[in-house]
Amino acid sequence: EMKVSDPGFKGGDRTDIELPQVQRDLLKMLHDAGKKVVLVRLETSPEDIEGMKAAQGILTVRGGMTSHAAVVARGMGKCCVSGCSAITMNEE
Repeated sequence: EMKVSDPGFKGGDRTDIELPQVQRDLLKMLHDAGKKVVLVRLETSPEDIEGMKAAQGILTVRGGMTSHAAVVARGMGKCCVSGCSAITMNEE
């Protein structure tokens, strides 16, 4: 499992952050820099909310019209394609 250390996270102690957190932070940084981004995930979870806010749209491999991604995106007025099982995704 790939991890990144960040000395400024959680009270200043060196803390390991799992790669999905790094991806969400990168998505937000790109958005803040004026780039248009799409969040692509196997499925979303509440931890993805900042990335979902920063994204122009959301694409998930798993899910349907009542999935977390679809419901949250609908509430935010964003485009979401959920349950796109035709794509292959390797989260590692």
